[in-house]
Amino acid sequence: MRWVTMASGKCQGGAVPDDWRLAGMAWSERALDFAYLFESFARPVYQTVFDRLAMESGAKVLDVACGSGYAAMMAAEGGAAVTGIDASERLIEIARVRVPEGDFRVGDMSALPFDSASFDFVSSFSGIFPGWERAMGEAARVLRPGGLFALSGWGSPRRREHLA
Repeated sequence: MRWVTMASGKCQGGAVPDDWRLAGMAWSERALDFAYLFESFARPVYQTVFDRLAMESGAKVLDVACGSGYAAMMAAEGGAAVTGIDASERLIEIARVRVPEGDFRVGDMSALPFDSASFDFVSSFSGIFPGWERAMGEAARVLRPGGLFALSGWGSPRRREHLA
């Protein structure tokens, strides 16, 4: 089986790092474990980001690499209209259960299927890695003028230079 090493973006078995479908398959294999055993540990980060964004009710939020929708669920609880995109179909299925009123799609974060300037806020929690300039550019493209883009990541800041 081919798999993507999520931390490095390198692949085994000759796959190319930009193949978002391979990443989706890898994340789908343990979707429930991620959703219910790990993702809630990131709640303090999600809460800090949403508190700093000071979103008003009805704000349009896009979560890039939304996973199982935990952060989107928190934003929706605060009154936001949430949209999410992830490569993993199984994680998106969980997000749709968590936030039935949200718009969750399986897709490539390097080619977002949304109009330019269509979101008040864009977030990505450990979803966009160094070297993924196309994903960063797409996140900026769909953000309305004056909107805010929140990006977080795990690990040493020295290894996460794209967060600077």
